[in-house]
Amino acid sequence: MGAANAFDSRNRDLAAIHVAKKMLGLDDTAYREIVLLVTGASSAAALSEADRHRLIEHFRRLGFEKKGGRRNNSANPQQSKIRYLWRDLHRAGAIRDNSDAALDSYVRRMTGADSLRFLLPDQAWRLIEAMKKWLARI
Repeated sequence: MGAANAFDSRNRDLAAIHVAKKMLGLDDTAYREIVLLVTGASSAAALSEADRHRLIEHFRRLGFEKKGGRRNNSANPQQSKIRYLWRDLHRAGAIRDNSDAALDSYVRRMTGADSLRFLLPDQAWRLIEAMKKWLARI
């Protein structure tokens, strides 16, 4: 039973790594460079459990969320830009919580839309401009 659980865990980790690659919009070259830099290995298939977890954590710091499946950076360029600015604001220390829930709360406060997913193009544009000004003030 232990071997089956380890195999399932490995498969789940590898699936999460490949979902992160897709969600973060990484091409094969960029993905392989990250795997090499973070773990020292050339392939995710060769990673130990600890290395897989380290790689997944690195992808989370880049904006990947393993659960929820709400992030789809390729669906809408404005949404991608807003998420990018949100991560920049977090890295700059302007916000503490980098989660989708916190971003949706900010979107709701600024636009009245319940979620980033429901923003109209003009609302998204105004939000992008406001976030860029916020970053410029930091």
